[in-house]
Amino acid sequence: MEKSKTRSGVRKGAWTYEEDKLLISCIRKYGEGKWHLVSQRAGLNRCRKSCRLRWLNYLNPTINNESLSEDEVDMMLRLHKLLGNRLDPLEYCVLVPLELGGLGGVSVCF
Repeated sequence: MEKSKTRSGVRKGAWTYEEDKLLISCIRKYGEGKWHLVSQRAGLNRCRKSCRLRWLNYLNPTINNESLSEDEVDMMLRLHKLLGNRLDPLEYCVLVPLELGGLGGVSVCF
């Protein structure tokens, strides 16, 4: 199966295990930040945004990947019933995790 690429030649689509390993090793070596250099340093054919989002949403070891407890789900449902859809997504990602005792925003928002 041919890999999907844009006109500029940057790879799109699902990340492979090998790409994940390259990204993790690059960030361990150089640290987070300077995302415009990450794909070049890691030898990836991905755009900087794709590398940053992959790290922040899936590969970062500080992410809480555990399932939400019944109490946390109940709290989110009660907050939604109380506040509805009036909050924009950014406020929802900040306020709800604070109510849930510091749960990472990524695990609630995505």
